[in-house]
Amino acid sequence: MRTLSSSEDSQVLRRNYYEEVFPVLFSMCSIIAILFDSVYAEELTLGSGSCGTNLTWTLSSAGELHIFGDGNMQNYSILGSPWYDFRDKITTVVIENGVTLLGGSAFSGCSNLMSVVIPSSVTSIGESAFEMCSNLTSIVIPEGITSIGGFYGCSSLTSIVIPSSVTSIRRSAFFLCSNLTSIMIPSSVTSIGTSAFSYCRNLTSVAIPVGVISIGDYTFSGCSSLSSVVIPSSVTSIGDYAFSGCSKLTNVEMPEGVTEIGNNTFEYCFGLTSVVIPSSVTSIGGDAFSNCNNLTSIVIPEGVTSIGDYSFYRCSKLTSVVISSSVTSLGEQAFANCSKIESFTVHENNPNYHSDNWGILFSKDLSTLINYPSSRILPYYNIPDETTTILAGAFNACTNLINLYIPPTVTTLQDTSIKNCPGVTICVSLNSPADTFAGTNSLTVWYMDNYTLQGIDIYSLPKQTTYPLGQEDFSGLYLIADYGSKQLQLDDYQLKYNRNTLGLQTVTIEHTGGLATFEIFLYDEDAEHVLDFGAIDAPTGSLTLVSIYDENGKMICIDTAIFTNSEGKAVISIGDYQKMYKAKLFVLNSINMAPQRPEYTIQK
Repeated sequence: MRTLSSSEDSQVLRRNYYEEVFPVLFSMCSIIAILFDSVYAEELTLGSGSCGTNLTWTLSSAGELHIFGDGNMQNYSILGSPWYDFRDKITTVVIENGVTLLGGSAFSGCSNLMSVVIPSSVTSIGESAFEMCSNLTSIVIPEGITSIGGFYGCSSLTSIVIPSSVTSIRRSAFFLCSNLTSIMIPSSVTSIGTSAFSYCRNLTSVAIPVGVISIGDYTFSGCSSLSSVVIPSSVTSIGDYAFSGCSKLTNVEMPEGVTEIGNNTFEYCFGLTSVVIPSSVTSIGGDAFSNCNNLTSIVIPEGVTSIGDYSFYRCSKLTSVVISSSVTSLGEQAFANCSKIESFTVHENNPNYHSDNWGILFSKDLSTLINYPSSRILPYYNIPDETTTILAGAFNACTNLINLYIPPTVTTLQDTSIKNCPGVTICVSLNSPADTFAGTNSLTVWYMDNYTLQGIDIYSLPKQTTYPLGQEDFSGLYLIADYGSKQLQLDDYQLKYNRNTLGLQTVTIEHTGGLATFEIFLYDEDAEHVLDFGAIDAPTGSLTLVSIYDENGKMICIDTAIFTNSEGKAVISIGDYQKMYKAKLFVLNSINMAPQRPEYTIQK
């Protein structure tokens, strides 16, 4: 037997050592690995606990909040959910089947939450459940939920499908969902709460289903991209500020059945050009259409009894207003700063309000001047002697008004009753209340006390000058009283002409010695018909030749016509008119009576 050398002996010892020690080390490493895995597993769960009688939650370090069990989740205050301290780490919420209610404010402020899985067992979502989840881009609401809300401030949410089981969209449900572009509201919905879609700035259109009875306050306020809205026949009231600030909304059709338009309902709807107010409406709230600066006309239908303060304030393109007989209450400065209004028209049977021949708005008895149309074209106006009060804002930015006569009977001129009228001269009696007002407000004054009439001028003729006998209408005739250095509107005058004589008549205007004339033409309505050729280049009183043709081009007759105030009109028999197809008018040469060019043609 060979004896081992010292070096060989050392190698054997090392091998024996490794064979004995390595298994021990391996076992120790395994134990350490198991212990490490156990510790690591505990680190993966950031938190856990109860969130309802039979509900449990866990939150992993990966950001997944897992809720499972049966029954309702608790409702929480906005800072009170058990995972609130981890809210910035939550990116996904998985709710297991069995959960029936998502608690109020449960996920409020989870600003990094991007997706949510809601099972079909959930029947209700609590108030503010997902409030200010600013990274949540989409969510599927399961069938079975009857009331929806809680998405206030979900600014990344672009679309949402509301299931047909929902009957109510609650208060502030989608408030400030600024990237929401579309939403389908099912026909099952009957109630839309206050501010439900406020400041959804990218929402472009919405169809409100039949069954909804009222549109609540602020429902679509601040939806600045909303261009169209369909309001169903079931709606009876539109709340305060409901469409305020919907600056791209161009047209609104309100159905018959709406009885009330609330305060500020359509204010700042800059794109709104027309509004049809249904006859069922009884009241229009304060500021309802204020600052709708592209609205051009408005008709207040029969049935409306009340128009609120500043209802149409600063509708800067509104040109005409028609007020029905039913309006009994007109709010303060309802049409103030409407700089393009040319006239107000009030129904003659209105018990409280009146518009005069020039379209100025008064109380019924003329005692109070309410509003002078800022864009009335005519340059002068005389306030009637019956007037005692001029309301605030009555004369504002009246760019065409040159001279305004205010009689001494006017004792009250409210603050700002005449403002922003830099070209206006106030024509008053010395030391009258109007004189005092003019001095206080630095207005240009002209005292009438020592002036007498110098003459009468015709500023504009009546709207027409050809009438059936006995049906003369001189509306539109505008006369100027000339006082030398100043001119005023002439209201008190007499018209004289042969009222019972057919043919061309000269009308004489008389006032305290002043005279002016113009011509009219009277015809027999039962035996004759007037052919109106419009403006003709010929002097008043000229003879004309009119040739009348049938539809086959055959001449029926030649007749004469007369010019009144540069308008060519021919009077022909009813028999010839019935056969007529075309008429040509020629101006006759004053020397040889030959027809002159151009010819003027009209067709029947």
